[in-house]
Amino acid sequence: MAGVKHWTEVLGREMGSKMTLAPANIQYTKDAVIGLIDSGYTDINLNCVFEKGWTEADATILYHQLKDLADYILENNLEDELDISIFQEHIGHPKDKSDDANWCGGLG
Repeated sequence: MAGVKHWTEVLGREMGSKMTLAPANIQYTKDAVIGLIDSGYTDINLNCVFEKGWTEADATILYHQLKDLADYILENNLEDELDISIFQEHIGHPKDKSDDANWCGGLG
């Protein structure tokens, strides 16, 4: 955390991180993201695992976590200060067939 503080406060840089959401951890989504925000992170990528195992109950939990997180961001006027990938406008729409980028850092 000292490194994050130095990076953001002394060097004036933005701090980013990636969080992978899975059925086993979605109940912590809001608190985990708020923890990153409170620690100075402004660019937070939330990615869901694609493996089987998701249920409708998991979807309901994730929906409420994201709704509560969005409410927190709006109530604290943070929407212009943060880039949280799961709230970007293109989320929920099919990708173009030519877009074969691997956002997990792999080779494609």
